Amino acid sequence: MIRSLRAAVSTFTVLPVGRADVSDGAALVLWLPFVGAGLGAGAGLIAAAALGMNDGAGLLAAVLAVATLALLTRGLHLDG
Repeated sequence: MIRSLRAAVSTFTVLPVGRADVSDGAALVLWLPFVGAGLGAGAGLIAAAALGMNDGAGLLAAVLAVATLALLTRGLHLDG
C-alpha cells in the first residue's frame, strides 16, 4: 500500500520520495486522485496566500497556482 503511494507520488511529481516500484500499476492508479488532490490543495494554498496579501491580485494568484503545479509535476499535461 505505501509502496504504491510512493510510486504514484514519484511518478507524477518531483517530490523526492525514493525509488518507486511501478510493477503494480493498478494499485498506483488508485492513488492518483489523492496525489492530484494534494497537488491541487498546494496550488490552492499558494493562490489563497497571494489573494490574502492583495484582493486585487487575481491574475497573479492564478499564475502562481499554475506555476506551482507546473513545477511540482514537471509540466505533466501542461499542454492541455
